[in-house]
Amino acid sequence: MKRVITYGTFDLLHYGHINLLRRAKEQGDYLVVALSTDEFNWKEKHKKCYFSYEQRKQLLEAIRYVDLVIPEQNWEQKAKDIKEYHIDTFVMGDDWAGKFDFLRDEGCEVIYFNRTPEISSSQIKHDFREGISECSDMPYPSNQRRQKMRLFIWGTGRLVGKVVGKHIDIECVEGFIDNDTSKKEYMGKRVYSPNEMLEMEYDAICVANLYAGEIYGQCQSIGIDLRKVIFLYNNCAMQDMNRDYGFVETVLGREYAEIVKKRYHVVRGVEADGDLFLGEETGEYYSNDYVRIKSFELAVKEIRKRKIAGAVAEVGVFRGEFAQYINRAFPDSTCYLFDTFEGFDANEALDELKRGNCTNAFVEAYKQTNIGMVLDKMKHLDKIVIKQGFFPESLDGLEDVFIFVSLDVDFENSIYEGLKYFYPRVLEGGFIFVHDYNSDLAGVEKAVDRYESEQRVRLCKMPLCDANGTLVIMK
Repeated sequence: MKRVITYGTFDLLHYGHINLLRRAKEQGDYLVVALSTDEFNWKEKHKKCYFSYEQRKQLLEAIRYVDLVIPEQNWEQKAKDIKEYHIDTFVMGDDWAGKFDFLRDEGCEVIYFNRTPEISSSQIKHDFREGISECSDMPYPSNQRRQKMRLFIWGTGRLVGKVVGKHIDIECVEGFIDNDTSKKEYMGKRVYSPNEMLEMEYDAICVANLYAGEIYGQCQSIGIDLRKVIFLYNNCAMQDMNRDYGFVETVLGREYAEIVKKRYHVVRGVEADGDLFLGEETGEYYSNDYVRIKSFELAVKEIRKRKIAGAVAEVGVFRGEFAQYINRAFPDSTCYLFDTFEGFDANEALDELKRGNCTNAFVEAYKQTNIGMVLDKMKHLDKIVIKQGFFPESLDGLEDVFIFVSLDVDFENSIYEGLKYFYPRVLEGGFIFVHDYNSDLAGVEKAVDRYESEQRVRLCKMPLCDANGTLVIMK
């Protein structure tokens, strides 16, 4: 008896699923379906099913092509399943082409089937959510086009976390693109190199990172059709890189298309004199966060003018983009860098998700860092003190006074604990920058309000109009 196995979620069962199961059964005599559990879908694939695992299992068991349904609980179980169930042939859709070739080492045939192009569970969910119907009065024929839309996202970093789950459903993403060829999988989807996209069929590529200019040139160089590329960030220099906002609206919807279109403005730079630390070496992150970094430079000027001395710190370092400027600005100050360097605390992230203050994709995106990546950006390494762990436990009895602190931890309780510790220890004339105060991370503003209320203090606050609505607090 020849045994075949396939894997999947099989939510909102449709004729594309039936085609896959029929073709899988034709490869042998006995078909095993490994069905993703609800926990696996949520924690690893970042998707929530319409039907529960037991309901999906009942539906599959009622299909004549299926002989056995087993749970899929992790990515690594495939080799074990092949041995345990004596599998001869492994079958998956062609969106995973090449990903599971290693299973041939288990003595198993690996086959990738073409997907049924005009139907998917992702599109069904998307259409339900958008309320699309054949009598839609939208200005573009989006009902027909979106059903066939193959969407890829270029990027695997923090900006993806701001887009996926809020503006683009992970179910609608075919895969991700990255120049780092060591990355094979992200958010449960395959990661492709730019050159691989030359052989792929797709409707749109959304660029969700801060390297729009470089990617624009790379697309021109290797022959990716720029008419199908949408730049979600850094899309404006003196001329918008996005060529057709009708196309952007068709892919992303009218509301998000307007956000992308209006995201950037040409800002006249300040021509300040005096003791400024930036000089000519502004760094690549400068143009992406001009208002915050330039405001920080002017705050540093004020601190130097007052001749106050103390330590500096950032809580929530991520990859060190802003911390590098803190370290440069205060070469004689101890610079404490607080972060897990592994992502958010799981319990706090879950609490923020339940409150609707962030998305699961956002949480996932901030795992992509490490200490080495941060230290590579620091100019005065002898002044760096790494405080790894969850704040405030990572303080570990630290007592110091501060002249500048950046709080960039995104979640309510961590921001609150940061203010509770640092504000009393900031010297008069010093500053605290609270990142994301005026943003979609609602917990940040709540934390500041809570601190003022519970500690019965009125902070001297000034909000900035930078990309993420930083709040400046002066002591």
